[in-house]
Amino acid sequence: MYPKGILILLLVVFVVLVSHAPSWCRMSNEELLLELERLKERVQELEKVIRQRSAAEEQAPSKETFNHIRPEDERISAELARPGEKREGMRGIIDEIAHRVTVNGLLEIEASYSNLERKENKGDEKTSDIKLATAQLEFNARIHEYVNAHLILLWEEDDTEPLDIDEGTITLGATENFPFYLLAGRFYPPFSEFNTYFISDPLTLEVAETQESAVAVGYVGTWAYVSIGGFNGDVSCEEDDRINSWWAHAQVYNPKGTLGPFLIKLGASYFNNLADSDMLSEQVPDRELQDLVTGASFFGIVEVGSVALSAEYITALNDFRPGELDFAVLDGEAKSAKPGAWNLELAFSFLEKFQVAGKYERSMDLFSLFPKARYGGVFGWEIFPYTTWSIEYLHGVYDDHDDDLDKEDVVTSQVAVEF
Repeated sequence: MYPKGILILLLVVFVVLVSHAPSWCRMSNEELLLELERLKERVQELEKVIRQRSAAEEQAPSKETFNHIRPEDERISAELARPGEKREGMRGIIDEIAHRVTVNGLLEIEASYSNLERKENKGDEKTSDIKLATAQLEFNARIHEYVNAHLILLWEEDDTEPLDIDEGTITLGATENFPFYLLAGRFYPPFSEFNTYFISDPLTLEVAETQESAVAVGYVGTWAYVSIGGFNGDVSCEEDDRINSWWAHAQVYNPKGTLGPFLIKLGASYFNNLADSDMLSEQVPDRELQDLVTGASFFGIVEVGSVALSAEYITALNDFRPGELDFAVLDGEAKSAKPGAWNLELAFSFLEKFQVAGKYERSMDLFSLFPKARYGGVFGWEIFPYTTWSIEYLHGVYDDHDDDLDKEDVVTSQVAVEF
């Protein structure tokens, strides 16, 4: 029995005894025993009531219990508030990323038809295709005032499946306040401009485009751009695995409005190892040469209002020896070769959404890889903002010694969306 119950029971017994004391004196022994029995029963009933109340008090929350519940309630409230804090924190992170990172994309879908004719009626080769030619995502992140990260993810059907890191670079400098820069990573060394208004790549790009992991230093200003860099090329004339390829590139241009309606860009490049270009490196047996073959390029672009003229010339400065290029074969005999190409294009824009362009280009010592001469036209229409439809026609003529190839006609239609 609990202390409170004992006190209450004693108090009740005392009251009962006091209240019945005068009458007990006049009772007989039997009556007194009977009265005591009744009193005992009442005391037992009171004890039962007291026990029930004591049990209820034990089950009721104590002050200590409420003191424990309050922090628990605060903890639950804090847990409920935490997702909101996380959302706010995540929103801050997203805002910071949006402030630092820009994302651009490009999708190009092409449909094409080609007819390749052979000499002496040996049969034509007709092909047609529809493909997702390009799916590209470009990320640029301004990490610091003088630090920029650049990444391009590229997918090209039948070429870069499943996915290729087309470019991934870190640039230090190259700002308005500090125009000098250091560039490192995977990118396309600026051996030339490769400018075109057509869907198809120009022959100059086919000959000399190069993609490597390299390091470059240079200057980019309001009127000029200079780049000097090097890399460990795939094609070499030595057994040592070392950085053996380098380039130097310079161009000058005028800001808009400084020369009246004229916008002019002129440039020149030198490459000590032309065989390291993407196309030629695949044609060098075992990727080895007796001596490196150097190359040079020159280009110019002039725009006057809605008219633009572009010219480019690329050539090897010395010859590849017989047997150093797989495609340089005539009548079954390996020949020396001095690969090169030039491209001339004229474009005219009108009504703000339309453009037409024509071209004429030639290749040198590329044998049956590409036509000796190629010309054609293209029409482009910006049907919606950032959405362009183009259709192109090119006619190519092969050289007399290009096996049995005669001429080629290609029609290509493209829908391109930038975002």
